[in-house]
Amino acid sequence: MTPKEAFRFLLRIKKDMEAKKKKPGYILSMVKIMKSFFVSADIPITKRIAIKTPGKKESVPTNDQLKSFLAETRLRGKATISILAFTGVRPEVLGDQHGNDGLKISDLPELRISNGRAIFTRTPTVVNI
Repeated sequence: MTPKEAFRFLLRIKKDMEAKKKKPGYILSMVKIMKSFFVSADIPITKRIAIKTPGKKESVPTNDQLKSFLAETRLRGKATISILAFTGVRPEVLGDQHGNDGLKISDLPELRISNGRAIFTRTPTVVNI
């Protein structure tokens, strides 16, 4: 197979996967695998294959949105939202997808619990990550 034929082959695979509604990340990984194979077979692919990736539509919530989130959730959700919104930590700090191995009460050294209430001896407080 010539480099030109290999490139056309990759384009055909890409178009077929797009027609089957495969996700861009999946298509990208398959194209990388095939390019790697061609390189190992001494068939260099020098042209770039563009794969459309949808842009992330994330945005920082407004104060009103944050208030509504906090009003609609239970205590655990309020704690999670508050930690993420007010400390600037990444979600991974709170734990893995199962909620294990994350932030613990002991990671808040200035937190004191008295009469069922959480009180910080200093604000802003230290969070040990």
